[in-house]
Amino acid sequence: SDKKSAIPIITVPLHGPVVTSDEILSILQEQTGLKQGSSISNMQQDLKTNYNDQNMAKDVSSSIIHLDVPQKVLRSIDDLLFSLLILKGLSNSSGQIWRCLPTQLYAIEITLPLDNSYLLNYPEVQRVLTLLQVLPSVKCVGPYDSAAES
Repeated sequence: SDKKSAIPIITVPLHGPVVTSDEILSILQEQTGLKQGSSISNMQQDLKTNYNDQNMAKDVSSSIIHLDVPQKVLRSIDDLLFSLLILKGLSNSSGQIWRCLPTQLYAIEITLPLDNSYLLNYPEVQRVLTLLQVLPSVKCVGPYDSAAES
């Protein structure tokens, strides 16, 4: 039985115009099966198993957490991304703490604003773009841009 179990992908779609840590933690709790009010800070024990639709146990302590960030929320996520990606944790308004595990991969999907975008006038957006420059990244280009580069 050399079957490898698939690593769960937890998708956190962010909608705006303002995104809060309460919203992100609520989505993470829902996607991982943690109940409201359970101790997120003791996540290493709490996330041992989660149940999917067939009621089969799956380990979500090793997972890919995909944050889908549209341009319209760039002004409200600078502190949230810094907390998650640099400080490796996020707290909500009730004091619960989400701790990032070393076995979790955080994938941030962002459509960057164009050079002439009004969004670049906001310091919050500049902070997000600066933070993204210090993190490992993959640039995805469309077919026309790809053809133009060759």
